[in-house]
Amino acid sequence: MKPTTRISTKISLLTIFFTLHSVLIAAQQPTHSAGSKNEAVDLTNWFEIVIFILFPIIIIAIYLAWRKKINDEKNEENNNTQND
Repeated sequence: MKPTTRISTKISLLTIFFTLHSVLIAAQQPTHSAGSKNEAVDLTNWFEIVIFILFPIIIIAIYLAWRKKINDEKNEENNNTQND
């Protein structure tokens, strides 16, 4: 992979992160609104288990597999250039 591709990938990931982060900040509920419920996660509810535990684990596993694939490709490319 070329260095410019690595930089553009990092820029893309940072753009996605900051876009999602800004959406979450803008979507915060004001403290003065009526009916806000600030309760702990109810682990007896399957929906909350999936959203707050399983979904993040799956996302992290996909990210780690993706990074491993990129590192393997980079190592293979380095080995090919050293053998030539």
